[in-house]
Amino acid sequence: TQKSLEDWANSTTSDKRKHLDDIAQKLVEQVNSVHAELYTLGGDTGIDFFDPAGATAGSIKLSQSVLSDLANIAVSENGQRGDGAGALQIDSIRDAKVLNNGTSTIDEMYRSIVSMVGQEGSEIQTKLETQTDVVNMLETQRQSIMGVSLEEEMVSLIQYQNAFEAASKVIQTADEMMQTVINMVR
Repeated sequence: TQKSLEDWANSTTSDKRKHLDDIAQKLVEQVNSVHAELYTLGGDTGIDFFDPAGATAGSIKLSQSVLSDLANIAVSENGQRGDGAGALQIDSIRDAKVLNNGTSTIDEMYRSIVSMVGQEGSEIQTKLETQTDVVNMLETQRQSIMGVSLEEEMVSLIQYQNAFEAASKVIQTADEMMQTVINMVR
């Protein structure tokens, strides 16, 4: 049983869907087989509980007979009112080894599916968190490389300020010289 569950765990997503469909199909077959032998409240037998046509994990549904009249649910072994032994027979199907060539139960496979999906979800969440941390680290490094050095910017500002002051003195000196020339000509 453990080996077949491990094989299932290592299967691809499409294989897992097929396994889910196999579980649904086997559940429909087994329940309908037992249900057809049991008696309804009206004393009828031979009624399917599930619709057997194309039963997959995504399309499993009750039979039209049961949907149209809930009294068509068969749970009596002997046809007498109050006999619910058939319900126990139907319940025991989940523990019958009917999957994987008689090595796994429906309940085992269902629990395995839930466990594997949970484990895969946890692994994906861990990978997402790791990748988010890597992206954040790279962004921090990128910012540190691209970042502006305040000391370098301050040196540049002082250089521009000194250049402006020098240019201002040149213009002031030129203005004074022009004023002197104009005053000489008058």
